[in-house]
Amino acid sequence: MSLTDRQLKTISKLDEYDGKEELSDGDGLVVRITPKAKIYFHYRCRFKGKSLRVHVGKYPATSLKEARRKHKIMMELRESGRNPEIANTGELEFVTLDDCVNYWLKHYVPTLKKGTQALYHSFANNYFLGAFPDRNVETIPAREWMQWLDAISEKKPKTANSLFTNLRSCLNFCKNKFIIERTDIDRIKKQNVGARPETGSRVPTWSELAQIWLAIERSRASTSNKKFHQLTI
Repeated sequence: MSLTDRQLKTISKLDEYDGKEELSDGDGLVVRITPKAKIYFHYRCRFKGKSLRVHVGKYPATSLKEARRKHKIMMELRESGRNPEIANTGELEFVTLDDCVNYWLKHYVPTLKKGTQALYHSFANNYFLGAFPDRNVETIPAREWMQWLDAISEKKPKTANSLFTNLRSCLNFCKNKFIIERTDIDRIKKQNVGARPETGSRVPTWSELAQIWLAIERSRASTSNKKFHQLTI
């Protein structure tokens, strides 16, 4: 049975209350009533496999009509896969890290070589997606970015360094496309993240040198430029 304004108003005028501690309005919207007859609206649901109770407001500062309006927004957020708690922050329209990564994967990564595409998709699926769920990517502080990277670096310092480079590339791409304006990750320096990959000592084989020589010969560079590179070889 749904709640009524008259019912809540009657309870709120009491000095003491000894009835049911919780009354339901349906679809997870409930009121919790204290022994002192204080009334609080809550939204009860399951989100990502866990029980969640979200504060909606206190009666009568929050009317039953207003509570139902916020409750509807929270249900829509939950159904779309977003945390209903963000309805209380007023930031209902913002871009998440997942939004940025998915945009990058769709509009930039396909232009790269197949091997690079596979690597970036692996980074996205194993590290980026779900790292900061339901968070405005523009307001995540540098401290949290650093803590996340440091946690990865504890076991995989070289991976953390590579992740940072690719994530910054992703976010810069989104800034250039005006999806977002800024992020605090720009305050972090690459040398402070994990460990850089070791520089190899490999040199070209004779066959590779021959291919390079022929490529120089076939290029449109000036004769002096070609001779300079061939002398270097």
